[in-house]
Amino acid sequence: MKIGNHIFSILSSALLLTLWLPATTALASSDFWCKVDSSMSIRYHRPQIDTAYLSRPATKWTFKVKTNTTGAGIKATGESNGTKMETNLNAAAKQTYAVGVAYLGLGASLSINPANLQGKYNDWEFNLSLYQRQGIETDFMFQSAKTFSGTVKREGKEQRVDAGLVTQQMGDINAYYVFNHKRFSYPAATSQSYLQKKSCGSLIAGIAYFGAIIKTDADSALTESNVDIRISHWGIGAGYGYNLVAWHNWLFHLSTMPSVIAYSHNRLTISGKRQTFANRFPDVIIMGKGAIVYNRDRYFMSSNMIFNFSDTEAGKNLKIENTKWKICVVMGIRL
Repeated sequence: MKIGNHIFSILSSALLLTLWLPATTALASSDFWCKVDSSMSIRYHRPQIDTAYLSRPATKWTFKVKTNTTGAGIKATGESNGTKMETNLNAAAKQTYAVGVAYLGLGASLSINPANLQGKYNDWEFNLSLYQRQGIETDFMFQSAKTFSGTVKREGKEQRVDAGLVTQQMGDINAYYVFNHKRFSYPAATSQSYLQKKSCGSLIAGIAYFGAIIKTDADSALTESNVDIRISHWGIGAGYGYNLVAWHNWLFHLSTMPSVIAYSHNRLTISGKRQTFANRFPDVIIMGKGAIVYNRDRYFMSSNMIFNFSDTEAGKNLKIENTKWKICVVMGIRL
């Protein structure tokens, strides 16, 4: 009988321990996530803005579906052996589809490029925008493209340039300070993580970088020799941005920052012969943005664009204009 009581006591203790451990773990886990949520909420709603002009969305969760369309172009004009030339090339436009989720400003997304998955081309690119509370904004754009095609004109005669003859690896970086960042918000126009309540603008100033490696294969329609052009520009610029709030639910955004090239390191190689060339005033780098946003209760729609332009004098007889753009269309809901 004593043995039976002893076994019963052991089994009861084991059962209580089995029930107590998960409950304790659940309570500890719940307490941990409550602390994390509280910390994130405090940081998210920290009052470093003028609330008469800006506010955070009242909800915690944001869900989005979006499509991105990107493209790039190269225009080269110059003279070779006394013959004037003009080349206009465009990379194949790329389109990606994405779904994203954010919780108190911390988000993640998954995107796919159907054409890339089908093996239609191997171009790739990377785009990232960072916004800090202190008013510092940074945009990164990188691309590797092998699908440039277009035309070349010589003495008024036009010839076709097929894809594969020209490749480019390029990068754009723009870092700038928004002077009126407590009242004017880039994220209100581009990521919808803020709400612009009143129209407002701001001066911006910063630095810009443009780098590119452009290679061409010898071809009768383009050039008789292999050409390798390497460009590296650093510029200093200033500009202006404005958010126009109209009819309570609409937001229109425009901004630009032209930068004058202050330092460059460039070289041109033709058939193995290398020469360096410096920038010429007024070689420039220009960044531009535009957006239209519609907010209605928990729902929102937006279309935004970013554009980068670089102008380079590659020696005495060659001028290169490089463009890179992205258009993003978004639909979302806040919960």
